[in-house]
Amino acid sequence: ESSKELRRCASRSDAAGAARVFSRMEAAGAAPSDADCSLLLHLCGITTPPDVALAARVWEAARAAGTPLHEPSWSGMIRLMC
Repeated sequence: ESSKELRRCASRSDAAGAARVFSRMEAAGAAPSDADCSLLLHLCGITTPPDVALAARVWEAARAAGTPLHEPSWSGMIRLMC
C-alpha cells in the first residue's frame, strides 16, 4: 500500500506527502524497495532546497534492510549530493 501511495505522490510531485508516507513506513519498520527509494530520492530533489536529510534517511533505511539499490536510486542520491 505504501508503494502505491508513493507513486500517487510522485505523480503529483507531492514531496511533503511522500515524506509523510516514508515516516509511516519507518514507524512500522518497513524498508523502502528500490523503486520506492528512487521515487523518494527524486521527490527529495525537487524541494527547495533539496531535502538531503530525508534522502539520507531513505537511503540508510534501504541499505540497512539489505535492499539492493540500482541505478535510479544511485543516480538520485548522487544528484542530491552534487
